[in-house]
Amino acid sequence: MEIRQLKEFLCNEPDKIKFILEELNFHHIKFHNGGPGQDSFYTMGNVDGDNPTSITQYLNSSLLCVNYTREMVTGKVNTDFIDLVCFVRSDYTFFENLKWISEKAEINYYHNFDDGIPNSLKIVRLLKELLNKQPEQDEDNTPIEPKDPVILNYYQPYLSQMFYEDGIDYQTQFDFGICYDQLTNNIVIPCYDEICNLVGIKGRYFDRIVPEHELKYVYLERFPKGKILFGYHKTGKYIQESDTAIVGEAEKFVMSCWSQGIKNTVSTGGTKVTKTQIEKLSRLNKRILLAFDQDYPEEKIQHLRNMFLPQIQFYAIIDKEHILGEKQSPSDDPKKLQYLLKNHVYEIEFSKEENN
Repeated sequence: MEIRQLKEFLCNEPDKIKFILEELNFHHIKFHNGGPGQDSFYTMGNVDGDNPTSITQYLNSSLLCVNYTREMVTGKVNTDFIDLVCFVRSDYTFFENLKWISEKAEINYYHNFDDGIPNSLKIVRLLKELLNKQPEQDEDNTPIEPKDPVILNYYQPYLSQMFYEDGIDYQTQFDFGICYDQLTNNIVIPCYDEICNLVGIKGRYFDRIVPEHELKYVYLERFPKGKILFGYHKTGKYIQESDTAIVGEAEKFVMSCWSQGIKNTVSTGGTKVTKTQIEKLSRLNKRILLAFDQDYPEEKIQHLRNMFLPQIQFYAIIDKEHILGEKQSPSDDPKKLQYLLKNHVYEIEFSKEENN
């Protein structure tokens, strides 16, 4: 589910917004026509409040929502309709609430908002994106589609000795569904989205030495990896219970940490962090702790931090003592990871200068 596209859809369906507000038990819901050049909006009272106009829900593309008597998200300056839903349904995760919203709006969680759009408009949108995007922000616009989990039956239920030697114990491999593809000689890593549906399968060549004619990593079932936070289907409840979401590069980072008892982690599937992943990480409302590999430089850490909103608490492991190998992940060595977490976690402030 693309958050931006969902909000654009709801903006054009004010009756669906009203229905959702009613389902959440807000009271005195009243529509106001904004008039020429102004946004229309709803006013209402908090579920547990007496003031009938304590909330204003604007019907614009950002779905700005102002709650005058409640702080819906700690430290967040501008809140929106999705924040309002999450505030009321606080016992559910952000992704569970996103699914709930889509169901109440009578659209599938995996709805492709581009279906039915004329090609001429798609070209205009593409040109606008190309004009406004920096190269490192490019991302795969292919929609996520859930896969039938029966395809996992085609693989052999064998665990990996190499992964075990790399610090991913057998129980963790079982927990994450690691198996083996005899046809391609790949270790199979199933990839799930945040609501626990299988969306893709990644393969890692089964041996450390990869022949020239083979690829180290392949996608046995392709999917836009930049649209999910790998591991969240397992780690989400631990992130909810923690004040921090630890973010690594590779899928193995999450599994290595899991083996070490560190379960509040996700990975981005590489150093290229997409706007979709940034939005999802931001919506967790947790402190972000970046734990990328040793070769990810500080200037890139700063640049990545600046892609988040200023109020997001953003920290990073920076190996200033150079205890990691050149391309080593912080999770590869449990003792090194504990040392880095204790001694080399630094807050990365938002830099106004870089954004000017």
